[in-house]
Amino acid sequence: MADIKASKSGVQLPRQTFASKAQMSDVGYAKNNNAIIPDSEQSYFNVSAAQIRSLPVTTAIRILTRVDGNFSAALNSYLRLGVASGFKVTGYTAGTHLFDPAATLAAQSILASLDTLYDYTLGFSSKQSLTGLLETLLKEVLQTGGCMGELVINKFRLPEMIVSIPLNKIQWVSMSDGSRFPRQLSVSGQNIDLDFPTIFYAATAQQSNSIFPRSPFESALNMLFRYQDMLEDIFKVVRRSGHTRIVVKVLQDAIKRIAPLETQNDPVKMAAFFDTVRTDIEKVLNDLNPEDALVLFDTAEATSISAKGDKADYASLLETMSGMLACSLKTMPSVLGMRIGGSQSLSNTESLVFLKLVEGARVPVETVMSRALTLGVRLLAGTDSYVKFEFNSVELRPDAELSAHRSVDQQNILRKLSLGQISDDEAAHLQGCFPRPPGAPNLSGTGFMSETSVVTQPKDMQTNKDGSQQSTMNESPKKGAPKSNGGGNPNG
Repeated sequence: MADIKASKSGVQLPRQTFASKAQMSDVGYAKNNNAIIPDSEQSYFNVSAAQIRSLPVTTAIRILTRVDGNFSAALNSYLRLGVASGFKVTGYTAGTHLFDPAATLAAQSILASLDTLYDYTLGFSSKQSLTGLLETLLKEVLQTGGCMGELVINKFRLPEMIVSIPLNKIQWVSMSDGSRFPRQLSVSGQNIDLDFPTIFYAATAQQSNSIFPRSPFESALNMLFRYQDMLEDIFKVVRRSGHTRIVVKVLQDAIKRIAPLETQNDPVKMAAFFDTVRTDIEKVLNDLNPEDALVLFDTAEATSISAKGDKADYASLLETMSGMLACSLKTMPSVLGMRIGGSQSLSNTESLVFLKLVEGARVPVETVMSRALTLGVRLLAGTDSYVKFEFNSVELRPDAELSAHRSVDQQNILRKLSLGQISDDEAAHLQGCFPRPPGAPNLSGTGFMSETSVVTQPKDMQTNKDGSQQSTMNESPKKGAPKSNGGGNPNG
């Protein structure tokens, strides 16, 4: 890794040989010419929990996020909230840490090329879209505890695409100097050492005594298996004694009277006759539809047995275990479809905590994307810059409700621009209109906003009657105390 040459601009670039070696991102299948790629993931439909329990932890979590409703709902909630909020990329100068317009524009160009630009002379393109890439990386974080990506560069040493690498096919190899590098396992047996500067890795809540990442869903495995065992037991009890059943009492004396005379005098034939009558009655009852009437001779009496006992105690036990499972999955019970009692204030607090968990799970994805885009920008623009990839904050409120708050953010950006605290390009970037159009005036430090300028204030969050979590969180602890305003005016 020490064989690095410097470009004319002073930025260190990878060697020429990296361009051909770094294009081996997915080795999950053997790359034989014209061979059909098999689906290596087997179907787990109708597979018992005991069979999944015997598998390795990461494999079990990957399977459960496919076939189990609770794991799948938790994973889908993290993905939808984590990616749907959008993102922004910002380039900075390495030495001054100031906003770098050239690096920002280069990073945006790389991201745009993931969705739109292809080499049409090569035929079909397998390049993954940007949204799909982010979903894959975030899904990998939730399933394995970390994510790994590769910046694939073409023969011109320019960024081509970013590819996710599955961590369950990674081994860590130690070196004599105490460092380590990943090795990717292949089904063909040709393992590849990923000791390249185009490979990037990040983990969530990494333990100091282990180099292996751990999925945040790992704590839910034991609880899920107990939960499934309890559900299976409940289903067995309900099927056996939880429904009202029809019981038909066959009157032996009446049946014996209608039997043929030679049958009445033969005990063996009489026993066979009783069995025939009972079988015929069972067939009639089993073929009955709910709307059919039951008509019997005086040879039999029909009654019904209602479900009784202490089966109602399962409700409280099921609610308790549902809450424990939701807690293990770091997900709100309402997201998993579990009806658990609680106040409105509690549900609002749960919503806020869950949003913070979603934002925390996205950190490894931001790290991998930032490092990959930094290298891509240095290769593409040749500037000594770095890039920060950041997801936007997760919001449950509709855009119409957030418009007033965004106007306050815009006023703050313009005020900083007026004071010269940020440049014109950075202000345009923060407002989502970068790059600036040609001929746009330079306003940084001109003082175009005076201190007496009217600043738009959003309505007090306390007036929100739609049940959003901010309404409860802004309530004053004392009756009659002034309510807070979103704009910072304590007098309302």
